[in-house]
Amino acid sequence: MTFMFNECFNLKNLDLSSFNPTNVNNMTSMFNKCNNLINLNLSSFDSKNVINMTFMFSECKNLKNLDLSSFNTINVTNMAGMFNQCNNLINLNLSSFNEKNVSNMSFMFNECNNLKNLDLSSFNTINATNMEGMFYQCKNLINLNLSLFNTINVAEMDGMFAECYNLLKLDLSCFNTMNVTKMKVMFFRCYNLTEINLSSFDIKKVVSMNSMFRECYKIKNLDLSTFNTMNVINMGRMFDGCKDLVILNLSFGFNTINVTDMIYMFNECKSLAILDLSSFNTKNVTNMKHMFNECNFLEISDFSYFDMIKVVDMSFLFNKCHFIDNLNLSSFNTENVINMSFMFNQCYKKKNLDLSSFNTEKVTNMSCMFSNCVFLNNLNLSSFNTKNVTNMSNMFVDVLV
Repeated sequence: MTFMFNECFNLKNLDLSSFNPTNVNNMTSMFNKCNNLINLNLSSFDSKNVINMTFMFSECKNLKNLDLSSFNTINVTNMAGMFNQCNNLINLNLSSFNEKNVSNMSFMFNECNNLKNLDLSSFNTINATNMEGMFYQCKNLINLNLSLFNTINVAEMDGMFAECYNLLKLDLSCFNTMNVTKMKVMFFRCYNLTEINLSSFDIKKVVSMNSMFRECYKIKNLDLSTFNTMNVINMGRMFDGCKDLVILNLSFGFNTINVTDMIYMFNECKSLAILDLSSFNTKNVTNMKHMFNECNFLEISDFSYFDMIKVVDMSFLFNKCHFIDNLNLSSFNTENVINMSFMFNQCYKKKNLDLSSFNTEKVTNMSCMFSNCVFLNNLNLSSFNTKNVTNMSNMFVDVLV
């Protein structure tokens, strides 16, 4: 029955109550792109021998109600994209589903924009290996019950909850993530998420956390003290846009020894005042552009443990860090840095800045580097070598030193 009704664009009503699919083993894309389908009767479906339901109802954009309570999914191994882009689906009955043999659940509910409640507490996910984008863009989802999810074999969780705009709370304390390698954009744009329980997370195999919590605007407290990040390579934009974040615990297991990218990592964490980065090892980082950009209230001052030997871009590093004052950058090795533009722009509170240890031999851009540092009284640039700088525009604009 693969692609049986595929692209029946004008079909609105379909009654298959007389169908007997007992011997069918593949229903891949069976109703794919039935864009105008409103009513679908599958009440007598016997699906006990089906092994593949990939994209079965994908892009049934006008289906509002779907009752699959008669389905027997005991032998299904693939449910990837099963309800993908069912944009108007409101009610979904999966009460009889048995998923114990399913390995692929990637993008299963992707873009189910109007689903508000989804109870998957009965799901048996023991054999699932892929949950990438599983709830991606479920924009109106408010309640999601994953209380019995077994994720011990899952390797991919990239974008799993990305753009679930209206999720308020997420309890993932039952998650076993010991085999997960990918968590990129996992909670990206969960705008209204205020509470998230990650206490059981074991992330020692994860290599990418790029944009993991990006634009989680309303999270105020995030405890990642149990995280073992020894294998992570990319932390770019990890907390970018977490505007209400006040407490961020990165102590103990936060190991950044293999990280190469920290671009925009804490960008626009506007409420964050205290940040302990004493566990950070930055010897392999090459890019720190916008790392603390617009951390308006951040008072961190000790970077003595930062090894910057491989960093080439420091542009906007402390841009608009209005409250940073006693900034110790004596350990900074800047010999490979090319871009320092806007590095200290609008550091209003800064009065003294000693950059005598800076090696600027390779720097080409220093535009607006100290612009708007209006209270800066002492600035030591005695070691600066500007022979390769091609852009110094507005470097000291509104600096009254």
